[in-house]
Amino acid sequence: MQSQIPAIEASPDGDSGINAGSLVRSLSRRYLFVLIAVAVLVVIDQAIIQPLLIELNHYAPAINVAGRQRMLSQRITKEALALAASNDETTKAARRAELNRAVDQWTAANRALLEGNRTLGLDPIDAPHVASALRELEPSLSTITSAARKLVQPATATDGLVPLAEILQQEPIFLQGMERVVAMLEASAGRRVALLRLCGLAAMAAVLGLLVAVYFIVLRPATVVIRGQVGQLAESEARSRRIAGLLGEARDELESRVARRTLELSTANLALEREMSERQTAEARMRELSAQLAQASRVTALGQLATGLAHEINHPLATITNYAETVELSLGDEPVDIERARKVVDQIKQAALRAGRIVHRMRNFVRPGTTHVSRVELADLVREVCDLCRPQLEQMNVQLTVAIAPGSSWISADAVEIQQVLVNLVQNAMQALATCPRELRTLQIRTSSGGDEVRVELLDSGPGFPADCVDSSFAAFFSSKADGLGMGLAISRAILERYQGRIWAENPAEGGALVRFCLPISPAHDAESRTHTHCLCR
Repeated sequence: MQSQIPAIEASPDGDSGINAGSLVRSLSRRYLFVLIAVAVLVVIDQAIIQPLLIELNHYAPAINVAGRQRMLSQRITKEALALAASNDETTKAARRAELNRAVDQWTAANRALLEGNRTLGLDPIDAPHVASALRELEPSLSTITSAARKLVQPATATDGLVPLAEILQQEPIFLQGMERVVAMLEASAGRRVALLRLCGLAAMAAVLGLLVAVYFIVLRPATVVIRGQVGQLAESEARSRRIAGLLGEARDELESRVARRTLELSTANLALEREMSERQTAEARMRELSAQLAQASRVTALGQLATGLAHEINHPLATITNYAETVELSLGDEPVDIERARKVVDQIKQAALRAGRIVHRMRNFVRPGTTHVSRVELADLVREVCDLCRPQLEQMNVQLTVAIAPGSSWISADAVEIQQVLVNLVQNAMQALATCPRELRTLQIRTSSGGDEVRVELLDSGPGFPADCVDSSFAAFFSSKADGLGMGLAISRAILERYQGRIWAENPAEGGALVRFCLPISPAHDAESRTHTHCLCR
């Protein structure tokens, strides 16, 4: 493509040989053409490529859920076999619960594939062949689900082989069908990727063509114009050299003035250097004082951390001791229950991990901004803490009653810290009940919700708080026990206040001690909510 803009030639009097206005208009039209081409590419990207990308993103959740269906079917078969082989009623109850939970997840995932699920990011499958393949699996799914539901019923304990046989017969059929569904989804996604790649190559070719066009219709003509301007500058430089001789005397005078001004600036510079030196000395002293203050603050924080750790780490260590004694007793039985021993060892490991996490959380307690806040279900935290403390409660012959109010009790907090508050309160109740007769030791834990907050109450049958220091029980280093540190309730109050909660205690008229705390309910539309909690008791 040849440029249609004529070269600029400088005339003897320095005027340009072309009309500058016409040149500007020509370049402006070409720039406008380039901008229109760029706008067209942007529209093509938004109208074609981006929808293809968005549609492609719908395949990944469907493939993941379909793959998870296969794992869940294998898990159902495994749990059904384990239930059939188990002889212990406690183990059977646990197996039934696991089997029932696996069936619920399995049917929910299959329904999500067919009908879509906004929480999982799934849209209903609109491909006819994939939907048809999923519907073909409905008989196997129904048969396995019905057989699993029969197995979890205690009445089928004697004739559980028939449902088990149905599960074993239908599970390979379902696996093969689900593999076919996954293959179909992957093939559809592959076709989308190929189409998207073709669109990307077309867009790349258009961009390359646009770059070539920019060079020939914009950059090259502009280079011609710049070359002409450079020629004019060279001519102007020659004229400037002729004028330079006339300005010699003025330059000498200017240099003399510059020398005098330089001397004045040198003197002022020395003064500024002295001032800067003094300022740097003062700043160094300030940094030294700040470092000393920071060191003092760290020493104070370290003292608070050590005191808190001495109180908090005792809980998981006591749990480890109890579980170790259980293992020792189990190893003395004949025959040795290896499965039970393995579970207790796992509990010991979880308690040790919990001790490490408590150390980590207590370090973060004196370092603001390191908690992991998420939307968690307070009722689940209460249940998990009760399961964690139940062995110690049974050892002390404490009758535990838990009443969870119906409805949701979602809060925004760090799950580990809220569980630590519950553990502190349960441990305090057990220490108080140690002075009561074993047949009178009771502990009630209740939850309720009202308005915009959820409340937890712990009522024990112990001696209660001293009448003259109920309010001061939450102060740091205050304890009514001879060997107490007085940090449990203080730490609990600090944790709750961090999440806009509050805690208080009283002595009921019927006796015992009652401790309540409440937290604001988290909105249901919280975008960061999750259906599981990152808690320390798992």
